[in-house]
Amino acid sequence: MNMNSSNYVGWLDSFFSYENGIEFNKPNSDDLLNTIYPLIIDAKEKLQGSHPFFLASYNTGVLYFYGFSDCRKNLEELRSSLHFGLGTSDTSHYSLLQEPSFEYEREALQLFPHGLIRFELSQQINKDKQLERAKYVIAKILQISKRFEIKPIFNSTITRPVGRILRDFFVACRHQDPDLITGYFSEIKCSGKLSHRNLISLEFQAFKSQKKWKEILSHESFNDYVSGIIPSRIYHILVRAIANSFAINDARLEEIDLELVRTKLDKFQPLLTNKLALKNDPNYQEDWKSWTLLNIILGVENVADIVPNFIDKAWIASTKSSIKKAALTLEVRQSFNEEFKSLLEGPQNIETANALFKYAENCSSSEIPEILDWLDKLPHEIRKEIKSCIPLRTKWAEYEDYVYGVNDEHINDSNEVIAKSVIHSELQPPTLDWNTWFSNGYKRSVNIDLLMESKLEGFDLDQITNMIKECNEPEKIRDISPHLIRWIEEQQVKTDAEFWLSLIELISVDDKTSFTTVLLLKDLISHFLEAPHSEIQYKEALVAFDLVLSVELSRRSLGVIIDFIESLFDYPFKDESYLKYEIWPKLRSFSADHWDEYEVDTQSVLIWLEKQLSPETHLFEQRRSESFREFFTENSEKLKGKKIGISTLTEKAGKRAAEILKALFPAVEVILNHDKVATDKLKNLVKTADYFVFCNKSAAHQSYYAVKDINKNIIYPDGKGSSSIVRALISNLEFV
Repeated sequence: MNMNSSNYVGWLDSFFSYENGIEFNKPNSDDLLNTIYPLIIDAKEKLQGSHPFFLASYNTGVLYFYGFSDCRKNLEELRSSLHFGLGTSDTSHYSLLQEPSFEYEREALQLFPHGLIRFELSQQINKDKQLERAKYVIAKILQISKRFEIKPIFNSTITRPVGRILRDFFVACRHQDPDLITGYFSEIKCSGKLSHRNLISLEFQAFKSQKKWKEILSHESFNDYVSGIIPSRIYHILVRAIANSFAINDARLEEIDLELVRTKLDKFQPLLTNKLALKNDPNYQEDWKSWTLLNIILGVENVADIVPNFIDKAWIASTKSSIKKAALTLEVRQSFNEEFKSLLEGPQNIETANALFKYAENCSSSEIPEILDWLDKLPHEIRKEIKSCIPLRTKWAEYEDYVYGVNDEHINDSNEVIAKSVIHSELQPPTLDWNTWFSNGYKRSVNIDLLMESKLEGFDLDQITNMIKECNEPEKIRDISPHLIRWIEEQQVKTDAEFWLSLIELISVDDKTSFTTVLLLKDLISHFLEAPHSEIQYKEALVAFDLVLSVELSRRSLGVIIDFIESLFDYPFKDESYLKYEIWPKLRSFSADHWDEYEVDTQSVLIWLEKQLSPETHLFEQRRSESFREFFTENSEKLKGKKIGISTLTEKAGKRAAEILKALFPAVEVILNHDKVATDKLKNLVKTADYFVFCNKSAAHQSYYAVKDINKNIIYPDGKGSSSIVRALISNLEFV
């Protein structure tokens, strides 16, 4: 960003105002705040050019640091430099800020749309130590800033295959990592290889993973998107976004201003009543209940006729009786209704085709394949007449793109019509099951949404396992693997260890691994461990993980790797020696080198692992004792008599977390709960615990929705392992 002196003064004045307690143009009364002046001087120089720079703010007793760059690539490199050059022993983690938390950040984010890096100085009990650490951090920051001044400029850009970026994006969404999600979505967008509509679909999925429901509904292209074909998985997201944005919950109907909500829901009425695309699956019971509530509020009469059998009809009747009837009566258009059937059975002429195109404007996505099949069977002359009309040809192409998928390669605009006609005229029937995809579907485009609707009979376990082992295009299978895992989980498909091992080995031998490779392998091995397996297979899975670990072990991946190692204790060990003598030494050595950079939770789990895997040594225990004895002695007294409740279905992880917490704070009472439903015992624990941790990633829906309705400051870990539980709790304790 190039700014002359008259431009940046106003912006800096804005940054050093509002809640920011640092004086920009005169000395501060606090010596701690005066330490940041070298950053201001450096920033003024950098604003004349395009190099990254740093600034700071002081708000509610916390000293925040900010990294700035007008280039996303430099911003990511800056964050990596901070990770490796400074660590986190004296600071918090380095987060990418894209929405302002404070007023003084607002103008900065407008000028730097890629975002800002924000982190804070760790609090020290001793004021002199705080000043000393601040000077150290600022000196390191200036060193990092200086490196970017002497860094050579490379103009060439390497673009990754879009399939690989999408794989990383969906893995990031699966693990709800906001920084990864934002980075991969930006990379996909910049690639220019996906249509605007597909990008919106991905953005909705990114928002859903981060529970940004209101951002979905306020998206600038929302109306355009919902006027087209809405895949089932996006329809589920839209229903959740509407229900969460308006806080629609049957347990709180009496607290809702239904007339006001009804008015606001009017704009979503066509989406809710005409384009129903929810999956007929008990796993989506809560989405069906939300959809039912929304339609009852709108005044829809035939809801009970539409919903599947797992939605209680008595509940519907009770809900309708408690909601004041709307002035206008509506009905939901059922998929494959009589009108639709009569059109498909009608004469093959241009009039019926026009009627079908009209019907398709407000139809469910599940009906599109039938419409396309009908159009493809029309006589040649009628098809030619339809395609001579640009609007109808465009609609036909849209249906083909939805059913057959869209190629990743960019199509030159001037040849678009010719290219599409050639592509689609040679297409075979769409890939609608996994058997077909593994047989030949990976050689061409595929609609993931239709593939995810594949029935159980379209998945031959032995056949697909052999195809994975013998495949000659492994990258295609790697790219589809996040979707395959999700489909298996949703359908509760019975698998075996050999199937998972074939995928594990395929992922591990990728010559271009990344942090998301570690996340993906962790998921695959978790499924492998759930299936009966031999000692040889167990070792092969660990060897595959070790292969990636040797390349990807870093401060960024350490937390995930620790989660994985400790999760192995949830299952019987088939080959403990490989873990003890091959994997653990690498992890232990790396952890020892970076010990002072880790947070309390990470150190605590590492100490627990050391006791299990190398009990003859007490290296980590000694180092933790030296650093934290005074801190924990003081704060254990503050927690004396406090009750910590932990609800998790992963019982062994809960027990490990309790063991670690008791070691940290002996005076604390830790109570575990493993109930799958909202029992009185669970509800009472939520109400009486001073801190309540609810591992919703490993809990059944029945307990989750009951617990979240209790007015309590509930703590939600980002995973289901003991380290996630300990990390979430410590970050929410009053003294931290």
